[in-house]
Amino acid sequence: MDGKILGIDPGTRIAGYGVLSLNPLDIVDYGCIKPPSNASLEEKYLYLHEAFQQLIALHTPSYIAVEEQFIHKNVKSSMKLYGVNAALMIASAKAKIPLSFYSATEGKKAVTGHGLASKQALKRSLEALFQIDDITPEDASDALALAYCHANRVKWQSRCTTILQDPYRKKARRKW
Repeated sequence: MDGKILGIDPGTRIAGYGVLSLNPLDIVDYGCIKPPSNASLEEKYLYLHEAFQQLIALHTPSYIAVEEQFIHKNVKSSMKLYGVNAALMIASAKAKIPLSFYSATEGKKAVTGHGLASKQALKRSLEALFQIDDITPEDASDALALAYCHANRVKWQSRCTTILQDPYRKKARRKW
């Protein structure tokens, strides 16, 4: 179970990212991508797409975990976030890296044990988990939480596959 996971917290003003290595589980990199505030929406999408491509080229992740978007009362903002996701999907498709989507509550629950934890609680939990002093900005901690959530899934799937492939495993018998 080697490789890296790139977590992305999408946004048109700030997109957080976090990279975790799987073996050993540790933080490789984290930060934010900030498109120019005076750029048009199309230019922001292009800027984010190029930044995602650079992150993928730099860290060569095996997996990408993205925060799943849901429709708010403001449909216009949701549509903007779908554009960011599309920019990421194109970058991941070019690199042939699978995307996995998680809700914000799944990411928080994986780290803190509570899906409705505050951003501050998430940040403190990540700092304690990885024994680092300060994770800033908050968008980066959200992205790291998504990557950690996916790391747990990868670890679980790896264990299940190992168990199922064990030639000495007793086969379950059905009694009718």
